[in-house]
Amino acid sequence: MRILTSLVFRRIVCWGFWLVLTPSLAAALPATGLVRSEYVSVAGQTAFNYSPTIVQTTEGVLVAWVGASQIGSPDASIYLSRNLGGLWTSAEKIASRTDPKSLIQFACQRPVLFKPANGPLVLFYQTESTRRQVKGFMSTSGNNGKTWIRSKELPKSVPGPARVKPIELSDGVLLCGGDSHEAGWQVHVSRASAFRAGWGWSRTRDLTSAIMHNAREPVLLNHGGGNIQALCRTKRGYIVEGWSSDSGESWERFERTAMPNPDGGLDVVKVGPQSFLMVYQHSNREKGVLNLATTEDGRRWSATAVLENQPGKHFSDPAIVKGADGNVHVVYSEDHQRIKYVVLDPSRFAPIAMVGGNWPY
Repeated sequence: MRILTSLVFRRIVCWGFWLVLTPSLAAALPATGLVRSEYVSVAGQTAFNYSPTIVQTTEGVLVAWVGASQIGSPDASIYLSRNLGGLWTSAEKIASRTDPKSLIQFACQRPVLFKPANGPLVLFYQTESTRRQVKGFMSTSGNNGKTWIRSKELPKSVPGPARVKPIELSDGVLLCGGDSHEAGWQVHVSRASAFRAGWGWSRTRDLTSAIMHNAREPVLLNHGGGNIQALCRTKRGYIVEGWSSDSGESWERFERTAMPNPDGGLDVVKVGPQSFLMVYQHSNREKGVLNLATTEDGRRWSATAVLENQPGKHFSDPAIVKGADGNVHVVYSEDHQRIKYVVLDPSRFAPIAMVGGNWPY
């Protein structure tokens, strides 16, 4: 009897020990296909670093972000670092805004780096006044981000892309997912004829209502044949989607998807002829996680990898791009203080189909 009791006790202890360790093991589990994981060189520059954006150039990967003494403070400016030979250059300030008359400084926010098929590298960003008036700006660089032409203000009705990169259509037109928050968050899509016609801009009406979804930061997926999909973060605990069958000229009603969202940023990149990869938080409230999921039709999603699983941490504003090396490059903010950079090999992914938006493991 004593021996049996001892065996039972040891099994209970071992079982309990496994339960205690499981969260830690899950948090430490490397992402499938992980090639590299590190932080961009921002130490000593600014106390808060967030809202990163990433782009592939002929000279390597560039990352830009917002650096500030406090989140949203007037000194918030855009900083940039290059990855040269596997090392990050020291961060340099490439954009800030000060009113020439009043000398009031306005916080820069939502930087977006984008390289069109034909044309120089582009930096979009926004500022917001004390009256919550948002203005969009654009700057270009003809030498892969070493120097930048002075920023130009976008038309009043067009604030530019809302944190996520545009998509480029076959005729060179750029589609930018945008939003506004005069009466709650609403999304729209703007069009730019880009370098072929002097950046003529136009925009759709508001495509969502604050009452229905309170959606923002639409990410655009080009499925071909004029079919464009928009995916948006929301304050409702889920991702919403909208579809256009005429290259973004008109849009169907935006609807709720089965995919959860804790009002966290998301981004999507095309990794194959008909395959897309999304980085997002697969939760309706937890921001200490970061996930990857794939789709071919934009409706059926498969779980692909867990980048982060650290309850209590705060990961935000992920951005993703496919590099010249064929790998997937992801950047995101950790606790609004450091910019993390992760490289993954998509050939090593082993996606598992999700049913009803439920993560399978």
